[in-house]
Amino acid sequence: MNKQILTTLYIFLIINHLVQAQSTPTVKEYGEIFATVTANQNVPITTPLDTFLSRRFPVKKVDSGLDFRQEYYRPIQEKGMLGISYIFDMDGYRPLYEVIFEFEDADTLEALLTAELGPASHPSLANHWLLNKTAGGTVSMLWAFNNKIVIAANLPDTEFAQEPSFDVPDNLFNDEPDEDGVAPAPKSDETQTLALNTYLKSAAEQDLKDLRATPIEGKKDEFTAAIAFDGAEQTIIRKNAAGQWRLEARRNFNALAEARTYYDETLKSISTLEGLEYRLVRKAEYSTNTGNTYVWTVQNFDDQDLGVLLKIQLYALGGNRYGVKIETGKE
Repeated sequence: MNKQILTTLYIFLIINHLVQAQSTPTVKEYGEIFATVTANQNVPITTPLDTFLSRRFPVKKVDSGLDFRQEYYRPIQEKGMLGISYIFDMDGYRPLYEVIFEFEDADTLEALLTAELGPASHPSLANHWLLNKTAGGTVSMLWAFNNKIVIAANLPDTEFAQEPSFDVPDNLFNDEPDEDGVAPAPKSDETQTLALNTYLKSAAEQDLKDLRATPIEGKKDEFTAAIAFDGAEQTIIRKNAAGQWRLEARRNFNALAEARTYYDETLKSISTLEGLEYRLVRKAEYSTNTGNTYVWTVQNFDDQDLGVLLKIQLYALGGNRYGVKIETGKE
């Protein structure tokens, strides 16, 4: 997968924004429970099953009799939300590809979605909204079904990979809503925030083990990352010369000016991201004629050091080519 796709947090924030503006008690309660599950308990699409289980939510394994997928149900029973179903593929890194939210009242849900997202944006299906399409062709979509909201993506090798309803043209995904009311795709800083939160948590708790997806052929101790960084050409996890596991999101350029612009913009973006679950503390900065490095240490919001670094680096590749990489792992 070339880019991080839209995750559950993005649509939760949309819905929460709307429900906070409503006046009826039922809608207000829906807004409060949405705020709880999104701000503190978010589980993005593509989350590996091992990562999900490590968070120790009070979930029950559901036996569906299908060996290609595994469902976990989490009862909520609070403020109109009955529960959440998380559905994982059982191949590869076992990613989350479908989330189902069950509520008490179907009419309220439909009214909320229509009011906030506008008319259904799918070219042929009612009550379906297109959310995002990655460069690799992965589409994420939301739909309403009775008293449920479903968010899903046609991740490769999952049951939706060949589902025709996800086969929609690129021109339906724009940065701004068009005259027909098509919902915009998520902004890059939103997907980057979600990716960085996942990387830093994994580095601190799992030494990136849960994000090591497919081994790279011909390379020792090197894997593609389960979640790519938006804007990078390659996101990998490898063991460096010091024996430490590092996640690296790389992008190469044919001119120093282009590389420096990308470095500066990405450094600014990371420094100002909203929604990060960790505090980034400047540790060091180095500059040369053809290179730059900026390093942060990572803390939680209780000022406790996690023993993890985050670094962005501009460097020469040779042959008048330059690279920029974002790197994280244990110090």
